[in-house]
Amino acid sequence: MKQIARVYIAAVIILLMALPVFAQSYRGGNIPTPMLLSPSEKADITGKDVLRFKWSSATMDIDHLQFKIFKGDIASADLVLSQDVNGFSSYLDVKSDLFQDGGVYTWQVRAISDEGYKSDWAFDSFKVIKK
Repeated sequence: MKQIARVYIAAVIILLMALPVFAQSYRGGNIPTPMLLSPSEKADITGKDVLRFKWSSATMDIDHLQFKIFKGDIASADLVLSQDVNGFSSYLDVKSDLFQDGGVYTWQVRAISDEGYKSDWAFDSFKVIKK
């Protein structure tokens, strides 16, 4: 009986010592990519002061997000806006006077953990309607 108890205690100690290693590999190597919600395809900002960009993040271990807007599609884009956003935010309002009617824009977001690890970029393009 004593031998079984010793084996059990040794197994528990080894498991407890290994937990920080497993936690670090999860937090360090697998920052989930944010999911972009809107805008997508078309953004009608007629009469609006701002265009709201929305996303969701799959983890709470985010220090901040990098947010960028480019004019053009992903292949030929000029940077229009680059901004860091608080990790607890799920949206950003951007002034509508930044966009031209009929223009195609691409936006992208990536999450950055407390330790500085980065997710992949999530990106989507949309066309602006502004009359």
